[in-house]
Amino acid sequence: SGEESRALDYYEALCLEALGRWKEADAAYRNAAKPEGDVAAWARATLGRARCAAGRGDSIAARQLLDGVLVRSGHPDCRGRRVLEECVVFRARLA
Repeated sequence: SGEESRALDYYEALCLEALGRWKEADAAYRNAAKPEGDVAAWARATLGRARCAAGRGDSIAARQLLDGVLVRSGHPDCRGRRVLEECVVFRARLA
């Protein structure tokens, strides 16, 4: 199903990110970050894309991605998933 495919893309992206393979990880996160469906899953994947941008040294792109997640962090899908908290911590690291 689409959800299972996005979950596999997300886990692949996490592994690629851990290896410092930023472009490949970003592509996998992009596949996982479909706007339809679970907003929290989209937020987690987009946060991953922001981390990859930061890893590549592109703090402007990282902030833009992070801001998009921050705006949607109040969505009911994100409750109890610590999306807002991760945004705040990551934003502080970018400052």
